[in-house]
Amino acid sequence: MIITDFGLSESSDNSITSTIHEGWEYSDPQYLQNPRKYKWDKYSDIYSLGVLFWELSSGIPPFIALKADHIIKGNRENPIEGTPVDFKNLYCAAWDGYPDNRPDIKKICKKLDNLQLDLFCKELFEKKYFWTRIRIFLFCKHERNR
Repeated sequence: MIITDFGLSESSDNSITSTIHEGWEYSDPQYLQNPRKYKWDKYSDIYSLGVLFWELSSGIPPFIALKADHIIKGNRENPIEGTPVDFKNLYCAAWDGYPDNRPDIKKICKKLDNLQLDLFCKELFEKKYFWTRIRIFLFCKHERNR
């Protein structure tokens, strides 16, 4: 099971030659800075996952009040009050502006396994984000078994 689609999917062997598109909110800041030359990689996906985690914790779409140039400059959404600290730290690491600072998917899955999200997730499951949360769980389970 894979988390998709942010409107960005393509083979990682290809470079994007389009301009900034819908779904930029989930796009790696490196891409936003230079969309014609940027090559997507696993760290781009980690960034998108970090944004998705913030969205899950907030219940609203990301970056409604920000434009792409703000993201390039390092601005991110503010953590939502009541979000477990370890989960907040996880998505903040995932959406770091520097790809080399982002955790890989195995580290993310391990941290998710260790988080105490039961009460937090109970509220999420009651929202429209239930199925997204299930897809993340299944993806992490698949990655651990590889």
